[in-house]
Amino acid sequence: PGDRLICYTDGFTEARNGDDEEFGEDPLAALAQATPRGSAETLAEALTSAVITWTGGDAQDDATLIVVERL
Repeated sequence: PGDRLICYTDGFTEARNGDDEEFGEDPLAALAQATPRGSAETLAEALTSAVITWTGGDAQDDATLIVVERL
């Protein structure tokens, strides 16, 4: 219980901000670790929100995310 499976496309990790910096895997992993267990939906929303904030809402690529959590 509590294990998570997070599947995502490169649209999440390669999302770029105004300085042309990629979001990357480390911030994605850190956010996943910092988000409390118990809701795959909450984690998906947190990850999506972080990338949208990083890009300033200017998505350059499609992004797909699947989060599964064993309760």
